[in-house]
Amino acid sequence: MKWTDNEKHQIAQLVTMGLSDSEIAERMGKTHAAVKHYRQRHITDIKIEDSKEVTTEADGTQTATILMRLKHDPDKSPRTMLALTGYDPDKFDLISSQYKVYEQHSTEDGTVPQYSITVKVRPKDDISVSELTSVINHGVKQKYLKRTPATLKHMLVVPLYDLHFGINSYDNMKPFLEKIQAIIYSHSLQKIVIELGGDLLHSDYLRTTKTVKGTQLDHVDSRQAWEDAANFVKSIIEPAIKNSDVAELRAIGGNHDFDMQWAFVEMIRARYPQLSVFNPGSYRQAFTYGNVSIMMAHGDTAKAKLSQLFANEYPTEWSNSIWRETHWGHFHTETVKDDGGTIQRQFGTPKPADGYEIKNGYTMNQHVLKVLEYDVNGLSVEYTLKGK
Repeated sequence: MKWTDNEKHQIAQLVTMGLSDSEIAERMGKTHAAVKHYRQRHITDIKIEDSKEVTTEADGTQTATILMRLKHDPDKSPRTMLALTGYDPDKFDLISSQYKVYEQHSTEDGTVPQYSITVKVRPKDDISVSELTSVINHGVKQKYLKRTPATLKHMLVVPLYDLHFGINSYDNMKPFLEKIQAIIYSHSLQKIVIELGGDLLHSDYLRTTKTVKGTQLDHVDSRQAWEDAANFVKSIIEPAIKNSDVAELRAIGGNHDFDMQWAFVEMIRARYPQLSVFNPGSYRQAFTYGNVSIMMAHGDTAKAKLSQLFANEYPTEWSNSIWRETHWGHFHTETVKDDGGTIQRQFGTPKPADGYEIKNGYTMNQHVLKVLEYDVNGLSVEYTLKGK
């Protein structure tokens, strides 16, 4: 009888748990004879000598040591090491493993190698595509909206940087949302660009709360964060589509949510076919309107040379424009500077302070949003939105 790799890992795990051949056969839907034959050839006489010793760290990492007897040297693959120590390979990642071999003598079994196996594991942080999709697109078909022809040849830019949903909430952002919607509905525009400049979400993980680099953060409900972010962003996209000839969503990942925001935007793309989505998974991107060119970045990398990078990485957009701007966030405070003819805009954030910011006194920024309106030659109107 041929056993699949998954079946081999499953039987090793069930043997480690102390189940008999009959119990394993019943669970796996195999015959007693098939299970007995496989055990005798491959993992004969596994026996847990002592209880499993496990230590758990604050981030969910576990270290486990287990003693067992094996008549054959075990496979050293990560899946086997996980299965032998009682961890489901589909739910845990192996960080490291080691084992030592001792000879044990008994009158019953003779000389049998005894293995001391130690593994360090962490729960998988992965979320399936179907789970991600359900947060934004649950029960919803593609949405087509009726457009109002533009009455004003202007571009409206809605910069959304460092909203950190999870720490932030839809309820906190609702007053800002209402003001953004009022601006969009006040007149039909030729083009509306929604900038997602990174850190829309507080965490780059779903089941734990960490940055892209794995820095542990104050815990947030990541699923609720996705729902709040989806409700907020969709409530800007829909009036933008209705009240413009062209509606765009342009996204740059942040140091908190680079991967998660990318997935979030792809779900938005699937829902709104009338929305032009630019989600390159890169650190910078640029766009134009008439003689205006704007480059986006998050601001955590290469901040000091963004103007030079604009000219070098996007030479066509740079040379064909007379009004140039660079947009970024990251620092949660607002600054505006004219750098040799390029307007550098560092956007603040309306989000509440988190534990790290409160501890270190980073609580004095103005909690406002900006919305910018351009004609074909440059900035025309700057809106400052306050929560109250």
